[in-house]
Amino acid sequence: MRPFEISEALYPFESKFMTIEGMRVHYIDEGSGHPIVFCHGNPSWSLLYAPMIRELRAHFRCIAVDYPGFGMSEKPSLDQYGFLPDEHSRILGAAVDELIPAGEKFSVFVQDWGGPIGLNMAADRADRVHKLYIGNTWAWAADLNTPEGQGMKAFSDKMGGDAMREKILKKNLFVNMSMGQLTHGFKRHSPELAKELKAAYLAPFADSEESRMGTAVFPRQIAQSHDWLAALDQKVAAKLEDKPTLLFWGEQDPLFSSAIREIWEGRLKDSKTVLLPEAAHFFQQDAPDEIVKAMIDFG
Repeated sequence: MRPFEISEALYPFESKFMTIEGMRVHYIDEGSGHPIVFCHGNPSWSLLYAPMIRELRAHFRCIAVDYPGFGMSEKPSLDQYGFLPDEHSRILGAAVDELIPAGEKFSVFVQDWGGPIGLNMAADRADRVHKLYIGNTWAWAADLNTPEGQGMKAFSDKMGGDAMREKILKKNLFVNMSMGQLTHGFKRHSPELAKELKAAYLAPFADSEESRMGTAVFPRQIAQSHDWLAALDQKVAAKLEDKPTLLFWGEQDPLFSSAIREIWEGRLKDSKTVLLPEAAHFFQQDAPDEIVKAMIDFG
């Protein structure tokens, strides 16, 4: 059973669950054909991709997994699970290996922390990866010699510090702060559905401090996962940068600038950029029609 309810209008999918490393992991698996794995970040969950998957499932098999501590997946205790990006990537990989036969290729769609998590999973299975869909994310350690790297480190230090961590746990601060970006695309819905959508983004983290641990751990990992991100940088360069890629970029994103997009454009060897001028950080909610069309055209 679902841990909370959401209407068919917003989430017209069958919830499925599997057990990975003793934890109950929620996912959706819609449509048929070539599999695409959709990877969310913080503080979102598979709901982020719902407007896209609703249409894409007529063309592809769409798989979206909620990491432990997010969405409808189990909220484990901190002594059971560290909520670290490498752990999330391992859980995601186990789900992919369970759901997609070893001989079948798949593609990956990543955004926010879903970038490092999903691309690490993909790099470990690079011979099976067909295409990449990348947007408003990164996959490298912060370079303090660049303004972008300094900004990432400053964000990590501020939002991952003890004072902010306490506010995230006690007051659900990270989710509430993110609502400004999440609600950017709510104007597509009636006031009633927009209100329900906001409640659905808050629901996974509404119960207790323990339910918010995943959102509290992520910010400081931009800095503290430096070595893991540096190793990921090398893996992506060696195994994924020549994959056919669609690069989506929400241009109203205050977190991921055009300079970060240009880093991707300089690295990817077989890519096409789709600019989304009116979309913000959670561009999947803001511009699903444009994204779906580009993905179908990309094949």
